[in-house]
Amino acid sequence: MYDRGILNSKTRAELRAIATEEFGLKKVKVKELKDNLVNAIMQAQRSSNSSKPASQKTVESPKAATTPFNTLNAFLESDKTGNNYTNTVTVSCGSSTGNYPVIGRKVSEVSVFLKEALNISVDSKPLVNGKEVTESYVLQNKDELEFVAVAGRKG
Repeated sequence: MYDRGILNSKTRAELRAIATEEFGLKKVKVKELKDNLVNAIMQAQRSSNSSKPASQKTVESPKAATTPFNTLNAFLESDKTGNNYTNTVTVSCGSSTGNYPVIGRKVSEVSVFLKEALNISVDSKPLVNGKEVTESYVLQNKDELEFVAVAGRKG
């Protein structure tokens, strides 16, 4: 069961997937306005709920992500020390920098995903909190990831 607030927080691609896969709506245009998608899902949801008897209505839990790292998802986990929570890691390469929700991802996944956005070269070295790490390092809360070009290389 979706409410309007949850639907408004989703992207158009996510809304299209919900409309076609969960509610079986046909002819959903790729460039459909977000408000139109939300309205269509709300209407389909109302009509599907009213057509089912109360004993058959079920609430499905969200599916676990088993796809490759091709979208950014953020999850907050408990911090036992009482420190403030963050759900992003500062990732930088040269003058390009940004905060991305990549906690729990390997450095190699992040470098592939943000390669074009941050202009990360293939031979750059990953540093986490100023220390060189391997490509298999898993990013944690409050980490700062930096990709540094090898000395003596230009561009």
